[in-house]
Amino acid sequence: MTEEKKFSFDKALMKIEEINKWFEGNEYDLDTALEKYKEASELIAECKKHLTRVENEFNKVDKAVAEDIHEEAVNIDLGPNPEEDIPF
Repeated sequence: MTEEKKFSFDKALMKIEEINKWFEGNEYDLDTALEKYKEASELIAECKKHLTRVENEFNKVDKAVAEDIHEEAVNIDLGPNPEEDIPF
């Protein structure tokens, strides 16, 4: 699949389902079956790559949000510490 053409996960999944239904039919040509199998295999590989990229993006966003929350928590001024006023 060329990089110029934007990958559509939904369209690829629909095509895989279409191919799967074709194979569930009672009669099919062996050469056509081989071509459909190759096409489905390529689509599945592209879907896996896409899912990995999306998962990595989610992880980056999650990490950035966690770092922001931590930074905000560190910078919160809670006022005077009452334990500091207890003489021992």
